Amino acid sequence: MAATVYNGTIVKDQTTQTVTLYTNSTSKNVRIVFNWLESGSGSNAASMEFYFGETSSPNWNSTPYDDTTWFAALGVTYSIGKYISQPTNNSQGAFPLEVMMKPNHSIYVKMPSQVNGNSGTPSAALRYNFVAITED
Repeated sequence: MAATVYNGTIVKDQTTQTVTLYTNSTSKNVRIVFNWLESGSGSNAASMEFYFGETSSPNWNSTPYDDTTWFAALGVTYSIGKYISQPTNNSQGAFPLEVMMKPNHSIYVKMPSQVNGNSGTPSAALRYNFVAITED
């Protein structure tokens, strides 16, 4: 098994942004383990949308989601992680800490304009640390 660690910060302005957090280009199945995700501030009802699945044309905002793209939400000022014993504010319900991904599938993050961002002052919308473990 080969593993790669990803960590960083996504900076956001006032607009709605869509970011590809990870794409499985290994031609093998990959296990993603989220060790830590922390969302920035925003309006109370705001949340980031995480889409897992098809890379060529993800099924954005379609209900029900098809079998190649599925969805989870992370509210603003919310932290999750493998070793966080208690969730923080604005829980949006269940969020997967481990997912399996087929080749050519991605993790997309859609951040609405209500999440963080000030005019002319971009700010941290999402901090992350996860590991991608390739199946051998």
